[in-house]
Amino acid sequence: MRNSYKNNIIILISLLISVLLLDGCISNQSSTGSETSYGFRKDLPPGYAFGKVEPYQGKDRVESNLISQINTYNSALLMGDIDNAKLYLYPDAIKYYKKFYPSNLSLDDIANNLFKEISEAAIELEKAWQKYGVDVDILVSGIERKIELGDTKIFVFSFTTLFYMENAEEEKYFHSTTENDDLTVGISFNGGRNWYFIALNDETPNILRLRLAQSVVNEVMGY
Repeated sequence: MRNSYKNNIIILISLLISVLLLDGCISNQSSTGSETSYGFRKDLPPGYAFGKVEPYQGKDRVESNLISQINTYNSALLMGDIDNAKLYLYPDAIKYYKKFYPSNLSLDDIANNLFKEISEAAIELEKAWQKYGVDVDILVSGIERKIELGDTKIFVFSFTTLFYMENAEEEKYFHSTTENDDLTVGISFNGGRNWYFIALNDETPNILRLRLAQSVVNEVMGY
């Protein structure tokens, strides 16, 4: 159940791609003495393509706030800044999963423990990419659905993972394509000024029902 919970709160789900992906996509092109040159192979796995992609640009203040805050959330996790990362966690997620943990743990204890694990995993994978000289960026690639109920705004948006290798001789960029994009739910209760986030998956409806009507949950999930 811990893994299911982590999948719900993680906004860096794209970032937590197996290092095996890089092992499969990067080849040792040449080696002279102590210097090794790496390059992207021509056989990327399904769901990835060569080329650079640009991030989605917010069309108004509400969309711009969402993008800015999800980027802040991602950065906080990568820096191990758990206190700031927790500010963006959809509060009902912790309430829903508390029943699976010892009763003596507070909501804050559960959030601290899980964010620590997520942050440490992301940092370790970033180090693995750095071994190849690869920079990885997580970009908001689009807003798929909007549900607006007065001050309550619920946006479903997607991420693209962009890989860049400065020293590659040929292709320097590759990225996740639409079929491999991850969907995340952003929820604001004050007109889009402040946002909370959870990943969209099979457990998401159970969390959303704690506060939202079933008809709204259906819209969020795209039923």
